[in-house]
Amino acid sequence: MKNRKNLTNNAEANLNSNELVLRARPITTPLGLWWAEASKHGIRRLTPEVIDHSNVNSAANNWNVNLQDDLSAIAAHLDLLTLELNHYFAGKLQQFTVALDIAGTTFQRQVWQGLQQIPYGSYCSYADLAVNVGRPKAFRAVGTANGANQIAIVIPCHRVIGSNGKLTGYAHGLDVKEYLLRLEHVARAISLVYGRV
Repeated sequence: MKNRKNLTNNAEANLNSNELVLRARPITTPLGLWWAEASKHGIRRLTPEVIDHSNVNSAANNWNVNLQDDLSAIAAHLDLLTLELNHYFAGKLQQFTVALDIAGTTFQRQVWQGLQQIPYGSYCSYADLAVNVGRPKAFRAVGTANGANQIAIVIPCHRVIGSNGKLTGYAHGLDVKEYLLRLEHVARAISLVYGRV
């Protein structure tokens, strides 16, 4: 796993810029500490990298009438993500329901929607994903969009492998990608045998 710096001051940090309020929170996983960031609309990022808002004025210093409602919605998204991640790593959750606030180009969003169609416990190649999103010749661009995914695990970019069947190209390390694929494969096999998810 990558070396992580400590977030200065608060375990949770706020950002309020142009009415966009974000909050970041650490989440403990079997892969170590991961960081989630959310807006009132949903989860914006999930990464093992520290999300550091310490250089930005705290939202508490820029209070506005909508801030309390925003913070309540943000907390609800982060709470649900934490719960769903716990169930996912326990092999009890195959599809996330937490709301997402996805920022990206039209093409990136198309690829990320394609990623969400790859079934739990399965995988496909970059070329297969390109075909699935209607851009069969754009497999390199699909790979680039896959790598730009900011919401790891929830948008399952780890389910994409090389055409030769080898693990390739995962922003958080091939050891993490392999762990997630093995976790899903084992949990899926157990659910098929014992009839439970």
